[in-house]
Amino acid sequence: MRPFSSRSWRIVALVGVVAVIGAACGGGKKEETTGPIKIGVETALSGPSGAFGPPIVNAAKLAVDRINAAGGVLGRQLVLEIGDEASDVKTAALVAERLITKDKAAVLISMQSSAARDAIVPIVQRTGALYIYAPLYEGGACLRNMFLLGEVPQQYEPVFPYVMQTLGGNSWYFVGDDYVWPQKTNAQAQKAIEAAGGTVAGQVLVPLGTNEYAEILNKIQSSGAKHILLTLVGTDTEAFIKAWRAFGLNTSTDAITLALTDNQLPSLGPDAEGVYSVFAYFNGLETQQNESYLKDYVSTFGSAAPQQTTLSEGVYDAIWLWKLAVEKSGSIDPKAVEKALPGTTFNDAPRGAITIDPKTHHISQHIYLVKAGADDKYHLVKDFGEIAPGPQCNF
Repeated sequence: MRPFSSRSWRIVALVGVVAVIGAACGGGKKEETTGPIKIGVETALSGPSGAFGPPIVNAAKLAVDRINAAGGVLGRQLVLEIGDEASDVKTAALVAERLITKDKAAVLISMQSSAARDAIVPIVQRTGALYIYAPLYEGGACLRNMFLLGEVPQQYEPVFPYVMQTLGGNSWYFVGDDYVWPQKTNAQAQKAIEAAGGTVAGQVLVPLGTNEYAEILNKIQSSGAKHILLTLVGTDTEAFIKAWRAFGLNTSTDAITLALTDNQLPSLGPDAEGVYSVFAYFNGLETQQNESYLKDYVSTFGSAAPQQTTLSEGVYDAIWLWKLAVEKSGSIDPKAVEKALPGTTFNDAPRGAITIDPKTHHISQHIYLVKAGADDKYHLVKDFGEIAPGPQCNF
């Protein structure tokens, strides 16, 4: 792979900047057909969720580099505009506004919290911008010009009976951050657990940024729960895992996370060994597409680059799906691409071929139970096959 040109991407940082209010990409003006095309990618590069950022940015750069090396899109090169929302909802809205209205990004792709997405949706509705939301989330977000690629709670359902059957014990305890994704994901998980004959002994939701878990660990120990489902994010998950190990609960309980990503394992070191996670993608996935992806990734960023994750790979897929839909429609106009995206298939996705369902604007995908090893990497425990996202939306 050729090295990146510094002109092919830049980071948009908002510090005391008032959002520019303007028309949508295209905004009724005649579509430009020459010059570079801007792709807006918004994520957290700082704050509690900043740990997710580096592999996400790398994945976006790799997608743009591969596409540009193959001739670009409609004969035009892509330029990446990266927005740091700093793990802050208000900043997320400002960054989205700027990417859409000032930078004139042809598409907005975001990898951020549900709260940030909810702050961006009114901007997307007002401007008519094309929006691809890539991370795992709680489900049920429906907007005609929004497409969603992440895991939803319905896709985790087969995991719970499998865990109870293979690891033993039917009692669970939930620990999550106190916002919409953990709230709704835990509610769906409880239904699946109870349907499979299990019970939920308790649940605690904490503020984002929590790093003290002694009281919660005492409650878990007293409950007698065998399995701990963690819907914590970012550094909160890391803090819990360290406390869980230090408390000694690792000998009597299983920790099963939904958001402890591959690139966080090295910072945890031995504390992460034996922790389970559930993803649609992990760095060690053995598919031909992923082997090719990781080969180019290491060639471009070096062997010390942060591991790819279910979050970062989703951004890579989003850029390629947009590219394929543009070629199908023959235009970068958001409305034209919006009509072309449903039914679009990306066969070379590192997680395996994915197709945007026209009815729901979500995707069916494989779900994997993985386990962290002593090598700071996840290893496959069980592939549950391709799982549909459930009803979600009805377009």
